[in-house]
Amino acid sequence: ASEVASAPVRSKPRSASEVASPRDGTGVPDYKHKQTAKVSGFYDGNSTWRVRFAPGKVGEWAYEVEATRGESKASVAGKFQCVESKNPGFVRVDGHHHRGFTHDDGTPFYLMGGGAFSPWLSWVTGAHDWESYLAEHERAGMNCVRLFLYQEPHRGRARREVVNTIAEGFTDRYDLAIAQRLDEAMAEAQKRGVKVILTLFDHHPQKFNWERSAFNVLNGGFCTKPADLFTNLRTRDIQFRMVDYVVNRYGAFANLLAWEFWNEVDLVPGADLGNDKPAVKWHRDLAQHLAEADPYGHIRFTSFSSGVIDAEWFAEPWNEVISFHHYAAYGGGNERNVDEKLHQALGDLRELEKPIVVAELGHQKKKNDMSAAKGEFLRVAMWSTVFQGNYFILWDDADFRIMPETRQHVRHLTSFAAAHGLAALHPIVGPSPIAQGEGLRAWQLADEGTGRKHAVYVRSTRAGAAQVTGARLALRVRDPGTYRVRWFDPKTGETVQERERGT
Repeated sequence: ASEVASAPVRSKPRSASEVASPRDGTGVPDYKHKQTAKVSGFYDGNSTWRVRFAPGKVGEWAYEVEATRGESKASVAGKFQCVESKNPGFVRVDGHHHRGFTHDDGTPFYLMGGGAFSPWLSWVTGAHDWESYLAEHERAGMNCVRLFLYQEPHRGRARREVVNTIAEGFTDRYDLAIAQRLDEAMAEAQKRGVKVILTLFDHHPQKFNWERSAFNVLNGGFCTKPADLFTNLRTRDIQFRMVDYVVNRYGAFANLLAWEFWNEVDLVPGADLGNDKPAVKWHRDLAQHLAEADPYGHIRFTSFSSGVIDAEWFAEPWNEVISFHHYAAYGGGNERNVDEKLHQALGDLRELEKPIVVAELGHQKKKNDMSAAKGEFLRVAMWSTVFQGNYFILWDDADFRIMPETRQHVRHLTSFAAAHGLAALHPIVGPSPIAQGEGLRAWQLADEGTGRKHAVYVRSTRAGAAQVTGARLALRVRDPGTYRVRWFDPKTGETVQERERGT
């Protein structure tokens, strides 16, 4: 039986003299330069409290641990040595190329992920299933997953396996067995170089199981309707204390990429998403709370459902990533026009100069089916997303699990990206004019520094395997000379032609 125990962990308000803000005046975290930090502990069962801390600087650190219980207080002090390692540090929004990501040590992070949802759902049949799933991600070159901290019964799943990952119905009682399982899941992902986005809240319990929600006043909560989650102060206190526990327990994991406040917040029934309305203010308050509670300054964002674009939300300063969901089943197009659909949907958002992550990219038709059309849709969607300067996380290819056929498509793309340094290239916005010929569309990346490297994704917009004839590519380069031109087939993952061409 799992152990459930009260865990009244809070992050106390901090004055400027105690801890500096994890973000400087430009919004870029200054964590790696911090000389001091204040970190809260977390309860881990019986009489055990733990403190996790990730130093941002090499050298000797002095610490003091203080514990209180009522009027009683105890403390212990000591020192430890932080040594050099291969760990590149936490992921940040790139301070120079604002649509990209970089680690604390300056190395770029090129996000290409696969959906995970949770390592506890009932299709995960064995103790090592999460480990094998991460190994599959690693082999495919996928380097990121999203994990939800809350799930409700879904498609007949057993409730015990999908109860809230941390809190029992978002109350002050936390399931420590599940919390410890998440420790293991985070550690296994870190070992394999897979980053994790932790999603704090989800619309599903409010939309599909409100009658069973612990927040519902009929069940002892304080809300009469789901929209009250953004206005009821007693509920917000519970929510933010749960966030504190999550930050204290998981914030020091080097592979924690970001806090996602809500998954598809627009689907919370009755939520008023207008400018300066309750849902927006709730997010601003949580962002401010995290600025004090999270000593590492992790990336923060929220997400919307497929096809929903809200430029005002994405422009909010706390919303550091534009998280967009895109499915073929919800007006996302087919294999012949998904790239143009993505381009149109994102529109002027590029002007916000933030990373754009298609955090759920999927087909959602005929699950477990990898027909030629579906395979082409996913392939075109992935390649065009990347060549438009964005990032993706696949979703729901077969009941949330990424299948071997899809992983093969991903492997071709990740191998190409690594071999040709796509992380250093930036998009030429809009369909490239270099493709000349009926039924052709092209998307182009270029090296803005030297101008000597270009990557172009060229595709046919015709149905099926129809051949395109009379096609020409006219690529303008800045410097005259001889260039090596390599043709790569995204479907097979093979280089089909390589030759030199002079200007």
